[in-house]
Amino acid sequence: MTTPNVTAPKRVVVFGATGFVGAEVARALQNRGAVVVPITTPRLPPASAGDASEILQGLGDDIAGLAHQLLGAEC
Repeated sequence: MTTPNVTAPKRVVVFGATGFVGAEVARALQNRGAVVVPITTPRLPPASAGDASEILQGLGDDIAGLAHQLLGAEC
């Protein structure tokens, strides 16, 4: 399988970048020249995985800090 020749964005946010899949995604993006902004997300029980309010609460009370990390991200 060949990798498409795509120019990576300058800055990419990866939610869950410290997890099993997210770490590999972040590594692959870095290998393609992207600056990865890793965002650690909480591990949620499967029953609540679809509840967005719990996900936001798990990210902490620092929504302004999260917004700051997202500034300048291309994707």
